[in-house]
Amino acid sequence: EGQDGDKFLIRYLIETAKIYEVSPVAVLGAFMGEHSMNQRSQVKQKGEDGINFIGKKFGEKGEAVVNALNVTFMGSKGAASFGPGQIQPFIAIAMQSEIKRIRPSADEDERDKYNWKGAINIICAYMNYAANRYEKEGFEVREDAPLLVTLFNIGEQRKSFEKRAAESRAMIDSGEREELWLNYFGYWVQKNDKTLSEKISEAHQ
Repeated sequence: EGQDGDKFLIRYLIETAKIYEVSPVAVLGAFMGEHSMNQRSQVKQKGEDGINFIGKKFGEKGEAVVNALNVTFMGSKGAASFGPGQIQPFIAIAMQSEIKRIRPSADEDERDKYNWKGAINIICAYMNYAANRYEKEGFEVREDAPLLVTLFNIGEQRKSFEKRAAESRAMIDSGEREELWLNYFGYWVQKNDKTLSEKISEAHQ
């Protein structure tokens, strides 16, 4: 990545988060949470490398093979994830139009879940997408890193962000809930906010 190493990537992450109007701490937290909370033994890392190689080499057919193996050996209902941010294919596909709309000049690498630039854009686009739905219910979440990471992690497969936001608004208005809830990824980001913020700050220097 050049002389600056990971700082180059974090600077790109900051620039991209600004374009999509989401917290850079949230985007960095999505990466670091995924790769810090999950046990990453050498065997697991080799397995992930294999998953990404098959998917990248053989495209959708390769991903279908990986998903079939996931069902057989892990019972994961085919929800395999790929690339640096462990992004599920349905998210990468769904966010292509969002990336094109918000960042028309995005090149192939910036749309590809298998590399860092693509993963950063997809995650930023998904967080922006979620924030738009929550804003319709009066929630300001763009700078709320723990909440954005929670939304990125839970996704929309079981329930749309629009429905989640509406249900949360109804519960808060009725007094049933005081605030929006976080999941364990969100709490991890909340707990490590100082470390994440420092990394963002250092990249500016």
